[in-house]
Amino acid sequence: MHNRIHATSAVGPGLLLTLGAGLLALGLRVAGAVVALGYIWVLDKLLDPAVLGQLLILMAVIGLIAGLASAGWLQGLIRDGTGCPVQCQQFLQTAQRWGRGLALVATVPVLFFLSPVACGLLMLCCILLTDLTLMAAACRAQGDFWRPMVAMGVLRWGLAASLIVGISLLESISLSWVLFTQAVGLFMTWIWLFASARKSGVRALGFGLFWRLSGKDDPPVPKGVVALWFGHAGQTLFLNLDIFALSLMVAPEAAVGYLVLRRIAASLGLVFDALRAVFEPKIVLALRCGRFGPVRTQINRYFAAFGAFGALTLCAIMPFLMQIFNLKQPVFTGFFLVLANAAPAVFGASGMLLALSGQEVLRSKLVWVLLPLVLASYVIVAGLSTMALACAVAIHSMGLWGLYRWFLR
Repeated sequence: MHNRIHATSAVGPGLLLTLGAGLLALGLRVAGAVVALGYIWVLDKLLDPAVLGQLLILMAVIGLIAGLASAGWLQGLIRDGTGCPVQCQQFLQTAQRWGRGLALVATVPVLFFLSPVACGLLMLCCILLTDLTLMAAACRAQGDFWRPMVAMGVLRWGLAASLIVGISLLESISLSWVLFTQAVGLFMTWIWLFASARKSGVRALGFGLFWRLSGKDDPPVPKGVVALWFGHAGQTLFLNLDIFALSLMVAPEAAVGYLVLRRIAASLGLVFDALRAVFEPKIVLALRCGRFGPVRTQINRYFAAFGAFGALTLCAIMPFLMQIFNLKQPVFTGFFLVLANAAPAVFGASGMLLALSGQEVLRSKLVWVLLPLVLASYVIVAGLSTMALACAVAIHSMGLWGLYRWFLR
């Protein structure tokens, strides 16, 4: 009965409350995006184009590794931990152990490309971001979405920007110094979220218990976590294939303009992240009591409305942002990248709905079949121009989300 009341409120009397929560989440995400772009602007003024290009690629690598390390567990925490604090607690600590191990292993190949100091800082950033991502999912499962958004947006980037400005007053900035500010900012953010999340009943695993299990031979694992991992990992790779193709075909200093535009356009994805944070627990509760249809319709409408507004706003201010960052790319490169990020506005929250409704195997098959074809096309067009690459990214993104919507039952 408790779950039925919650699911009903998502489409009935609680509509205004849901809208208010969505607007609050959106405001926090926008604030985080502004601070993150401010951080990139500071780096643009302090670093040479070649170093900035390398750094933007490494920042994408940090996000990619953290995404792969936490893949599957995020949806498992939301789907099976919503309304079940004890189960959520067990899943979170298991997820942290696996995530830290995967992040550690995934950064080993970077040793061949970076100095030991830079590689160690990159490894620490990946582990901390993985932990933060998992703690944020556990908070959302317990109905707390504002703390993760403050941590992952405003606090993380604000601390990093403050540190880099302070260091720049003392000596010249290098790649290792920037990675150091990233690591310190993430660590301080981790401490804040680790402490404040306890108010939501989320007790994360500290670093003193890095590998130790909780006294059980078989730690609890969410049902279908392997299929969830393959689906989410495939989508994470899909969304970063253009960076891989660009790094193969273009020198870092020549790729700076595209990478900055890509981060600007990715701000639109924060709108959908805010809506997911509000709606994921409601979807889980609605599925448990058979009211999936109305909630699915409602979230798709929110995605369309907020996504369209965000995309149009970004396109309107794109020329101004390009002037601020002194970018020489064609403005249509930015427009195409915004269009790529606007796919959920056109086709709804189909990827998330597939994962939460038990159709993760179908989602996994779709994305992994497309990966080699998409990579081949990106490598071909990346050698032509960055605008051609951005156009290809928009086409493939729309195609993937269109398939998600087509196969969603």
